[in-house]
Parts: sequence; structure tokens; C-alpha cells
Amino acid sequence: MILDGLSLKFVRWASKRISVVGSGPSGFYTAYRLLNKSPDPIHVTLWEKLPVPYGLSRYGVAPDHPEVKNCEDTFAECAETFNQGKDGRKFSFIGGVTIGSDEIPLQQLLKQEDAVILAYGCQSSRALGIPGEDASGVFSSRDFVNWYNGHPGFANDKRFTEFDWSQVHRVGIIGHGNVALDITRVLMTNRVDEIWQPTDISRVAIDKLKQAPIQEVKMIARRDFIHSKFTNRELRELWEMERFGVRGKIDQKYFHPTLFNDDQLKDRPFKRRVEMCQEYSTPFDKRTKKNYKKHGPPPEERSHWVLDYLKTPLQTQTNDQGRVQSLQLCENELTPDNRVKQLPNSELNYNVDLLITSLG
Repeated sequence: MILDGLSLKFVRWASKRISVVGSGPSGFYTAYRLLNKSPDPIHVTLWEKLPVPYGLSRYGVAPDHPEVKNCEDTFAECAETFNQGKDGRKFSFIGGVTIGSDEIPLQQLLKQEDAVILAYGCQSSRALGIPGEDASGVFSSRDFVNWYNGHPGFANDKRFTEFDWSQVHRVGIIGHGNVALDITRVLMTNRVDEIWQPTDISRVAIDKLKQAPIQEVKMIARRDFIHSKFTNRELRELWEMERFGVRGKIDQKYFHPTLFNDDQLKDRPFKRRVEMCQEYSTPFDKRTKKNYKKHGPPPEERSHWVLDYLKTPLQTQTNDQGRVQSLQLCENELTPDNRVKQLPNSELNYNVDLLITSLG
């Protein structure tokens, strides 16, 4: 009976054991909430296949956006507070281990834990599914961003380190999300040391990128302007690159106010986006609002970016060395039920020396 009593007491006060697989923001926030909100003793173990934590916060955020990485301070404080145990709550981090491998099968973890939370995110990139997608000079945004952020699995990737960046004049990016705009900003200001010197961008990557005499980056979307996935902040940062001689170009046919109904223009962020494009597309001395002139008259254009709409990639063409040299596309229209329809006999070609897919 004494043993039974001790056993029951132990069970009552034993810590619940929870494993969280993946130490990016979602995984760390899960651990943080469990440790701070659990009314009972708890031991949270955070597993990570890389030697270090933070995932996308560390390797997926634009290097010139350090404020987005502030969540790491919260995570570090959480780890320090609970690492030695506090009020029956304990935190452990185990890096350099892949759950689901022969080393630690998932079933083994499930047997020894009270709960297992999978928070490891996307492990691969979406493909375009077009001929020539595997050509030299065609990269996914995931791989490219990991490379310039110094991800251990990509920092010395020969696809990038041995690529001849000196031949890159024109770049195509498939996608219109914030990542596409981040990549555009990195490429178009590749030689602006005042931006990148204070950041933690990979020195190997930025030294390689400086070799590229980039003249144009064209971001291509299947849908129209109103369906753009980027935020106004990211778009403004692109326009403000004019102070470095980098101009933006969007055909008026994509964002003219007459294209949108009253309900659409009542949406304040969207209305501001249209206004932003109108103002920055206007010569500096004819802009009507001060916030679009805050950096003073821009220098002469040395390169430009383009937001392009209603195009579907069909295939890439390569040169004799197997390197991408052009992208074939067709024009689209949106049907009344908002579906993308490819227009017949509308094929066109863009010359590109580098193609990046940013499909989410």
C-alpha cells in the first residue's frame, strides 16, 4: 500500500513531457505558451535538425529587416528562464537531430512523450512544372534566401558559389509576395554597401552578388494588380530605392484607378497602394505629396524593377552551356468567376540570365 501511495503521488506530480519538433517561430512560440500558461509541471523539449534555433526568423527574413527578428529575444529569454527549471516547468533544446530519421524515429518519440507537436514547416519548394525548370540559373526563392542568409545547408552551395554572377543582367522572379520583393531589393542594391554592411547577410553571398551588373528585375504574376500578395511596406521600400538610382516601373494599365470599383477603393490599404504607384510613377517635381519626396530628387536611373501582371510561364530556353537565357510566357485574363484563363496566340519571351521561383 505504501508503494501504491508513493506511486500515485509520483504520477500526480510528475511533469508532463511534450516535444516540439522544429524551432522556428511557430515551434518556439508553442513552447513559450506551454511553459508560461501550463498550470501543471511540464517539461518541453524543442528539437531542431540544425545546430541552432529560430528557423525562418534566422534564415528566412530579409537581412535589412532586423526588427522582424526581435522575436528571437523573447525566445532566448524563455529558454534562459526555464532551462534550469522553474516552478516545475523546464525547457530543453536539442539541436543537430532530425526527428523521423533512423536516429530517432517519430514512433519512438511518441512512445516516450505525453504529446508531440510537429512545427517544422515546409521542407521543399513548389515547382512551376514547366520544361526547362531544372536549367542552370533557375533557383527557388527558398534556396536563394537560405543562401544569402547563411543557412548551414546552403551557405556553400555550389549552385550559387560557382555560378557566374558576372553574366546576370536581367532577372525574372515568378511571384508577387513579400519574399519576391525582398529578393528584388537584395538584387537591385547588391552594390550598395551602406545597406548591407551593417546586416548579417552572408559575406560570401553578397560578395558574389556584387559581381552581377543587374539592369532589370522583373516580377511576374499570373493574376492582376488587386491580387498582389505583397504588403504596402514592402512595396514602398522598392519605390524608395530610387535614391540609389533604382527606378520602379508598372504599366498604368494594371493600376489605373478606373480599373477598380468603389468598394475596392474604399479599402484603405489598397487605395494607398494605388496612390503610391501613381505618385512614384510621376516625375519627382510633379508629385503632390511630401511623403513621396522625402529622400529628395533621385539620381539618374542606373537600373530598374518591373511589376508585371497577367502572365503564365510556359518554358525556359537555355544556351549551349545549359544556362537559362529566356523565359517563354503567355498572357492571361481573369474570367467572371475570377479564374485565370490563358489567352491563345499570346506567347511572348523575356530575356533572363537568372530566374527565381517564389511560389509560396
